[in-house]
Amino acid sequence: MRALRALVERERPGAPFDVALGGSKRPDDWEAERRRIGALAEAGATWWIEYVEPADLATMRGAVGADRCAPTEDGAARRRYPPTGCTREG
Repeated sequence: MRALRALVERERPGAPFDVALGGSKRPDDWEAERRRIGALAEAGATWWIEYVEPADLATMRGAVGADRCAPTEDGAARRRYPPTGCTREG
């Protein structure tokens, strides 16, 4: 992650950019996942994108609703760092 940021910063000095990572299904150990996401944020990632397995609408809404973080204003399934304050319990 750090090497990726360094490469972009070297190739595009001063240009703003985001680094989006993810695409995997949330594991059962949410605290371990939060630590992993936090480490990526510290290394320079700015967005985390979570995979939601295709299913019926109610199941998919439940998967998205399992995260108590506020969604973006446009309702997108993106989460802005840092992942603090985000728990399944609310």
